[in-house]
Amino acid sequence: MLLFFILLFPLIVGIKLLCVPKYQTLVKKPSFSFLEPFFNIKFLKTSLHSVFILALVLIILSYFIPQKYSVINVQWLPTLGSSFHLELTGLARFLTLLSLIVMYWIFCMTQNNTQTMNDFGIYWGLMLLSLAALIGVFAAKDALLFYFCWELVLVPVYFLASLYGHADRKLFITSKLFIYTFVGSILMLIGIILVASSGGKLDFSYAAFINNNLSLKQESVAFWLIFIAFAIKIPIFPLHSWQPDAYSQAPISLVMYLSALVAKMGLFGIFVWLKPFFITAYDKNSTLIIYLALIGSLYAGFITLKQTTIRRWVAYCSIAHLGIMAAAAFAYNDYAQIGLVIQMFNHGINILGLWLLAYIFENYFKTTQIKDIGGLATKYPVLSILIFITLLANLALPLTNAFNGEFLMLVGIFRNQFWMGVIGVLSVIVTAIYTLTLGSKVVFGEATVKVIEHDKKLCCGYIWGYIFIAIFIFLAGIYPIYTKWNLF
Repeated sequence: MLLFFILLFPLIVGIKLLCVPKYQTLVKKPSFSFLEPFFNIKFLKTSLHSVFILALVLIILSYFIPQKYSVINVQWLPTLGSSFHLELTGLARFLTLLSLIVMYWIFCMTQNNTQTMNDFGIYWGLMLLSLAALIGVFAAKDALLFYFCWELVLVPVYFLASLYGHADRKLFITSKLFIYTFVGSILMLIGIILVASSGGKLDFSYAAFINNNLSLKQESVAFWLIFIAFAIKIPIFPLHSWQPDAYSQAPISLVMYLSALVAKMGLFGIFVWLKPFFITAYDKNSTLIIYLALIGSLYAGFITLKQTTIRRWVAYCSIAHLGIMAAAAFAYNDYAQIGLVIQMFNHGINILGLWLLAYIFENYFKTTQIKDIGGLATKYPVLSILIFITLLANLALPLTNAFNGEFLMLVGIFRNQFWMGVIGVLSVIVTAIYTLTLGSKVVFGEATVKVIEHDKKLCCGYIWGYIFIAIFIFLAGIYPIYTKWNLF
């Protein structure tokens, strides 16, 4: 029942928010004017705060009650061998907790964004529907249901990007995002059907996929069909080119959501829907994929060094981190696997701090150019300290949360092959260079004209957003309690 309500709250409120424009027109009529308070911005924001808080309470409660309350298993499409089976197991629960924390934080930081304020109901309604589908992706124990939720995550994202993205090249970039994700989804559906029909009749249950009857050739084909969809979503080199373009044009709250959460769908898919089913193909192709991921990480790091706009800087920085995480997903040992799960959570929190910096660039200083902002410490000392803490976590300094996960991943990659580890370490070194370069310029460099002449008071909400991130960085870095939870 808990899982049912965790899904139901964002779903119902999301549908309600999508209907807001219609009802706002209706309540203007004298006979319905008494309903107007229920459809103003203040009430809608209160509804969103309530749904996030209730869902967070329920997901935390699920750690302390019997597992049977975190399962939904009913008949759905029996003729196709598919059931509506959702279950919050260790990793699914962990990532659902991350999703709710991140989405609530995003809402608190960007709820007054002028880019989306005029269509508040439609925008956040689509965001909530995508969130409900994302939880379904993490909890699904039926392959057809997993695919269905996977697609439902992306449909609102496409509309959000096309309706609220920046005007410059919006149509081209949204089309590019759609083509990449659509092709990946079609390939994954073919792979899923291939596995589901391997037993003679269609069966999409998780148990049937574990005990599939694929030949070695069929297993290899199904592996690559499904893997490509996951690789696009992470993304892994060379399937990454959609991401920097999409991140540079989409609304900032959507970019935060894509970077912190949607990218984890691919890593989760490898861990739960690839590795257990295709053991032979997984072992056979792991070396190639690890090298692709690590080379992509190093490549993204060098590209980050050359970026002049803050959004593309953060976008390529995220690709560099996710490349190491993807490599760890294919390094077949406990160090890499545990490090990956920890880092999925850490990256989801830390990347928010970098995107909040991009939001401050755009919202307060009206620029996206890194060269325009320098010497923040001279005028905003508290903010500067918090930004620099986030940057230290980005380079995985010891005693920050990212160090625990990244250290374990690198140990696991080294244990797989020495030269893999060398490339991974080089990527970390490049990360340190571009992170410290940005920090020394933006935070401690010479004050630029835009900073000196800026007289608008910084919203204290952004300070609190950074404080939350900083507390998590140090608490999880010094005492990573979540490593004691059942993460698998």
